[in-house]
Formats: sequence, C-alpha cells, structure tokens
Amino acid sequence: MSIIDPTLGALLVGSLVSIFLSGVVTMQTVLYAAVYHRDALRLKVLVSLAWFLDFLHTIFICVADWDYLIAEFGDDNANERIRWPVAATVALTSIMTFVVQW
Repeated sequence: MSIIDPTLGALLVGSLVSIFLSGVVTMQTVLYAAVYHRDALRLKVLVSLAWFLDFLHTIFICVADWDYLIAEFGDDNANERIRWPVAATVALTSIMTFVVQW
C-alpha cells in the first residue's frame, strides 16, 4: 500500500483543485451572462458549451475519485487499470481545448 498512497493522494489533490477551478469557471459564466447579455447568440452558445463541458469533466473526475478511492479501497492493483471516467476526462479535455481555442 505504500506505493499506492502517493498516487491516490495526487489524484485527490488534483481533483480538489480541478473542482475549485470548475467553480471559478461557473462564476465567470454567470458573470458573463449578467454583464454581456447583448452578445451574439453564437458567442453565448459557445460560452455555455464550454461551461457544460467543464461541468461534465468535473462529474467524471468525481466518479473517477469514487472508483479509485472508495470502490477499490484496499486493492493494491487498483491503479493499474484505467477506468472509463478517466478515459472520458481525457477525451473531454481534448474536446474542451478544441472548443475554447476555436
């Protein structure tokens, strides 16, 4: 278990930072909607899409945390398998990067 502890600790800390930053994105989205209500519909949809993808990313991170930290607690080989939420966060990150840079 000594080899797994630093890995799972890094997963937890990274997840908490990501959830905090997701809150920042939510706050920015709400402020955008309140201040720039006259923007074009295309831009509003793009901002909403970026927020929604970030929200899904946060959900998948929480599910991955549950899988690794709760459901597989005590399994020494738990970090050797990549579960679907982790793969989904990687795919979602690439989609979010495309949308934001577009």
